[in-house]
Amino acid sequence: MKDINGKSGTSCSSTTSCSANLEEEYVSPNPSSWAVEKETEKEMAQQIELVQGARLRGNDLRWAKARRAFLAKADLRQANLEGADLFIAQLQGANLSGANLQGANLASAYLQRADLSGADLQKADLTEADLRDATGLTATQVKTAANWELAFYSTEVLLALGLPTNYNENWPAKFQQDKRSHTSSAGTARIGKG
Repeated sequence: MKDINGKSGTSCSSTTSCSANLEEEYVSPNPSSWAVEKETEKEMAQQIELVQGARLRGNDLRWAKARRAFLAKADLRQANLEGADLFIAQLQGANLSGANLQGANLASAYLQRADLSGADLQKADLTEADLRDATGLTATQVKTAANWELAFYSTEVLLALGLPTNYNENWPAKFQQDKRSHTSSAGTARIGKG
């Protein structure tokens, strides 16, 4: 099991706050063929299967600095990510069930196929987060987050939120371009929205 606290040189206990520095780190090993997005859901699913996700179940990662971190397929069940900065983090296929994401920065994060069952999203920033094909999301859960109306969702979640099914496609071109710019600056390839 990866020891995040040892890697970052910090220690977490019930009396101190964890502030692991994982910015731009490949916490989960990154396959050489990895691309941030694939043309089809099937291609994304196949790609995620190639990742050996980091095992971080139950870790205390409060206030972690994890901008642009590669956490695809990570086991983050019951992890405490309160206030974590996960801006543009790659969390495709991650298991975040029961995770505490209160106040986390998930802006522009890639959460396709992530399991968010029972995750606490209260006041988490979902600006431009890609939650298409994420599982375990409820409308009640999503609406506790900040900027939830600025994220991308699957058709099922869009309907539960009372949004039109073409909501993702009607985003202003500027937001789409900004997300591409963020991805290029992270040194990752973009293959289009599926």
